[in-house]
This record gives sequence, structure tokens and C-alpha cells, in this order.
Amino acid sequence: MKRANRQTAMDFIRDRVDFTASSLSGRLGTYYGYGGRLGSALRNRWRADNPVYAVYSYDTPIAWLPSGGGPWVMPTTKYSPTTTNHQTVAARAVGEDVVWINNEGEEVEGRWVK
Repeated sequence: MKRANRQTAMDFIRDRVDFTASSLSGRLGTYYGYGGRLGSALRNRWRADNPVYAVYSYDTPIAWLPSGGGPWVMPTTKYSPTTTNHQTVAARAVGEDVVWINNEGEEVEGRWVK
């Protein structure tokens, strides 16, 4: 697994490379773990999407690519300031190709990251 800083993490996310940058990481393949701080509806969505690549803050998935294709999926849930920073890194890395989902796992309009 490659080591990263904030900038290289964005590059690794775009290129779908396994990396770790302290408490931010990206992993290829299906990794279920326990879902970190995802609520049950989001955890169910994450597992149903069977991600081919996911970005984690600590152990919480904050962005993932579904195995069936399509855009990135990103929960709009806010956590700690550190995880919010990680969500910003992930959002900037993936650009506009995103489906935003709320705490119930439903798609929502717009995005929270500037």
C-alpha cells in the first residue's frame, strides 16, 4: 500500500490506487469491515453497491465506486472535522461524477462540499 499526503491522496483516488495517508485511505476491491460510523441504511447501501474501490476516513467509507458501474457514491453525513476534511479531499478527487446520498441511503440533489 502506498503512503500519501493530501495531494497525492487525490491523485491516488482518481487513479484508484491503494493508499494510506494517516487516517485517510483508499482500497481496491470489496472490503466490508464493519462500516465504521455509517448508519444502518448507509451501511446497507454500501454493501449492496459492492464497491470496487472505496475511500475511508478511519474505518468509515466516505466515497465508493459501485461494482455495477456508474458514478461515485458519497454520503452527505457530517462527522468529525478530520473526516469532513477527508470528505473534501475525496469530493475534489472525484469531481462532478457523484451521486450524493442521505442518511437513509437515498439519492439527494446537490452537494455539501464547496
